[in-house]
Amino acid sequence: MAFVHPSIRTPQSGFVLFSQGAPAASEIADALRPEFGDAVEVRNLSVPGKGEIATVVVTVDAATALLGTNDAPLDTEPTLRACHPVWWQGETAPVENHRSHVVLTVLHPGDKPAPRAQAIQESTVFSVVATQLARIDGAVAVLSSNTSTCFPADAYARAFTTAVEAREVPADLWTSVWVLPEADGSHSAYTLGLDTFGHADLVVEHSRRSPAELYGFVSDVARYVLTSGAVFEPGQTVGPTASEQRPLRARHSSIHGREVLEIGDLPRAV
Repeated sequence: MAFVHPSIRTPQSGFVLFSQGAPAASEIADALRPEFGDAVEVRNLSVPGKGEIATVVVTVDAATALLGTNDAPLDTEPTLRACHPVWWQGETAPVENHRSHVVLTVLHPGDKPAPRAQAIQESTVFSVVATQLARIDGAVAVLSSNTSTCFPADAYARAFTTAVEAREVPADLWTSVWVLPEADGSHSAYTLGLDTFGHADLVVEHSRRSPAELYGFVSDVARYVLTSGAVFEPGQTVGPTASEQRPLRARHSSIHGREVLEIGDLPRAV
């Protein structure tokens, strides 16, 4: 059977975690109006089993962001598991001790643009809204469901603002790279989030590169996919230079539960 890239994963969703009670819908709306103006409104929406809930609604072009509050923490174990070591450096107490969260979902309720444009628009709206929420007092983290990654709130806001000012795609926020040690002393790596943009995620198995080298290499490939719109296929090669090209092959990934593209093993640099 021929390899097929996944359909874009929509909607964009995630959470902003708070160290105290969740901000009221009116406070969230006030935080978003400097960026979105009259596109922000508070509506009472009916939620099955909960009655009417005050929900912040932000409409940007064809995309709509919905925000609801919850005065309870997320489940600790999966949330801590999503804390990327590169971003947290082991200092995850703010996530472990958070008390409430805001649910953020971005979707296209009406006509949808072309798939990649839809994914980029939803991701951009998600990041703009999350950045504004991350600046509210008490915000400690932003959790992206699409990348299964939890970021420190202040670091997320800085990274997105820096990317916007540099007119760059915030690739490090829209996909994540995880490196795992193997029993034989090698390391494997995989991405999460490329499927949001209709591209198979990437894996490298049992590389002899150092964890830092492996992380940098896979991050660069993922960033290239997001910034260029490139679509890799099995049988092609990827690499930073003509002499460092590595083959791609399709394979099933138990981590992802679907087919991914495996980059041929990177031998340890001599």
